[in-house]
Amino acid sequence: SSQSDLWGIKKAKQLGLEFIDTLQPEDKISIIAYSRDKGLIFYLFSSTDHQKAKSILQGLTEFPTTNQLKKGKDESWLGSQTEEMERQWLQLKAINFVSGLGELVKILTYVPGNKDILLFSGGTPRYYLYESRSLPDEFNLQDIKPGLFDRFTDLARSLASAGCRVYAVNAKGHKAYLSSSSGERGDDSLRILTDHSGGRYFPDIAATSRVVDDLETLTGSYYVLGYYVEEKWDGRYHQIEVKLQEEKKAKFRLYYQKGYFNPRPYAELSDFEKKLDLFMLATEGKSAYFPLVEFPSRAILAELQGGKGKVFLKLNLAGLKKQDFLRGQVEWLIFILDEKGYILQMKRRKVLWSQLPATQLVIKLSLSAGQYKLRTVFRDIKAGQAALSITWIAIPQKDQVLKKSKSISPPW
Repeated sequence: SSQSDLWGIKKAKQLGLEFIDTLQPEDKISIIAYSRDKGLIFYLFSSTDHQKAKSILQGLTEFPTTNQLKKGKDESWLGSQTEEMERQWLQLKAINFVSGLGELVKILTYVPGNKDILLFSGGTPRYYLYESRSLPDEFNLQDIKPGLFDRFTDLARSLASAGCRVYAVNAKGHKAYLSSSSGERGDDSLRILTDHSGGRYFPDIAATSRVVDDLETLTGSYYVLGYYVEEKWDGRYHQIEVKLQEEKKAKFRLYYQKGYFNPRPYAELSDFEKKLDLFMLATEGKSAYFPLVEFPSRAILAELQGGKGKVFLKLNLAGLKKQDFLRGQVEWLIFILDEKGYILQMKRRKVLWSQLPATQLVIKLSLSAGQYKLRTVFRDIKAGQAALSITWIAIPQKDQVLKKSKSISPPW
């Protein structure tokens, strides 16, 4: 965290290492850091290699804080102008931090299940969080004010909608919190992220053992309450409230997601979101915005010469044409992936759906020796609905006589 001092970073590494030891072997872990200069840095993403995760944490270098960097400079001649410039610069960096996490949320939307985010940070000072200089006496979600508060609130709600619970640990520690002024304290920004997402705020990183024990309990044992909602594509936010019976309030405390966003219309998505959805269609065969309609396809190896295979990809469009699922202009994409799921080639063009054949479409491909997964996607450019087909093909190493009608697609 860019807000934490050297002591806080060392404690964060220690706490992170101890928490990894509490995970189950099948638990996946990601390590992501934020730098004021470089933004979000991905060191590890969704891996079950816990030993590698620990090695990465141990290898992270501590970096000096803003105050430590200022000790070696004499800028007193600039006076208050320097302070105001630094204030504006730090506020811009805080905005970039929120924006960077917002992009991360869009990626996490595609990761199935609940995601627990352990955030080590000193938080964003209150005088950046609240645009007015009138600071609240105590944190209250209902006390909505302008400024970065709204950005943090939208981020927290997006995290919750993506199934992410934030457990924030104040990396400055309780002593530093008490010794700082009210405007310098960053706990409010951290509480926004935890309260909206159903996580928990830990004020003192020095209490390592207690924090690790609580995290193990909170992330390992919880109740799932669900109910059906009518899905509307309007992007509106809906609040959720869970109440305890009066006699239970003294014994229990609730941590739960405070609401969710309806999906936004496809036309309102950013270019990044559309590209991300396209990438997930290619690699995972799923979309975060629409249920996919599947249609059949078949890959046939017709000729093999000089280590190259002449392949006919046959797409059966009869069912799609009858459903009238796609209209107007569509994106037509063919993704060629290796056996590990990495994209090797992408063929892309825009066509009018009405101009495509009513029954079958045949595409000729040239592939080297190997095993391939072929994904074909037709996506409505305006509405975003997509149709998907998956087939496989294996190209032998040596030339051999082949029957044109024989498919040698492997069943993986």
